[in-house]
Amino acid sequence: MASSLEAIKNFEDEYDVILPQSYVEFLRSGENSQGMKVYKFTHLYQGDQEDIIRNFWEITDEDRIFDVRHELNSHKNQMPDKCIPIASTVFGDKIILCLTGEIYGQIFHWDHENQNEEDLMVNMYLISSTSKDFINELRDMEEY
Repeated sequence: MASSLEAIKNFEDEYDVILPQSYVEFLRSGENSQGMKVYKFTHLYQGDQEDIIRNFWEITDEDRIFDVRHELNSHKNQMPDKCIPIASTVFGDKIILCLTGEIYGQIFHWDHENQNEEDLMVNMYLISSTSKDFINELRDMEEY
């Protein structure tokens, strides 16, 4: 299901963020609801990895399951400020889009098993420097 421009704008206003245009287009296209996707990232300790995205979340005006707002509210104080979960992997990790400072627009793999209250980025591994590159590099499961 595609996210509406109104819901996206309301989300940006509520959380005081500006989403990258490429991510907004992805949400608007409805591609976020078209099955599992495969992506690559480099794990600090395990080297090059591939993982499977089970769910991309949409942005609506409701706090409901499969919505970015719901996931963000469910993980308060577990992720850096202005970093939002946009998807989950088959093993429960999250895909995070950062919306602040030098890491604006960067996409990270968030490992749910290695959380640290002192350093909220210790369990985050860079996937892509831009949301546009990340979206363009996604592959359908059938291609995997």
